[in-house]
Amino acid sequence: MLEFKTIETLKPNTEILEVIKDYTYKVKKGTVKNLICTNLQVIEPTEYLITYPTTLTILEYKVNEISNKPFNIEIKYIKFTDEFITKSSTEFIKYLYILLKNDTVGIKYLNGITEEELELKKKDYNVLSILKMTNNEYPSGFVDNFFAKAHSHFYVDGIIGSPYFEGNVSKDFLLLVPKKEVVKTN
Repeated sequence: MLEFKTIETLKPNTEILEVIKDYTYKVKKGTVKNLICTNLQVIEPTEYLITYPTTLTILEYKVNEISNKPFNIEIKYIKFTDEFITKSSTEFIKYLYILLKNDTVGIKYLNGITEEELELKKKDYNVLSILKMTNNEYPSGFVDNFFAKAHSHFYVDGIIGSPYFEGNVSKDFLLLVPKKEVVKTN
């Protein structure tokens, strides 16, 4: 049997304690142990266990709060809340922009569409102009219907995001969703 001797008890990280101070938590101090008759050292890290509140949403909020700090935190499960699902169309556009920026599957990003290319794309795609949407130029229900279609195509055949150019000037950003219906298989 391997025998270890504790040679040092680690102190809790004050930055982490500051982040979780508003919660009920337990700290199990880490240790540095030496394997007897060798020079091998083993480090057991300090554990921080938040016991209340336990909702993932609050923990995710705190993780986002400290995301620029070098802590080793991994989220293994994300639950989409009703709040997330019922975000407004504008919030959804911001969400799509973040996905575009991070090259997430489901959105194909084009470097630009000209007026001629747009006319060709309109045969096969529904088009949403971010500028028109922002200025409330679409008829009632159009934007909601567009995003319902975008949702159904997102992980199947994808949607397209692209700046719209007139000449060499970027005039708008467009989202394109295929007009064809998504075929669902069982």
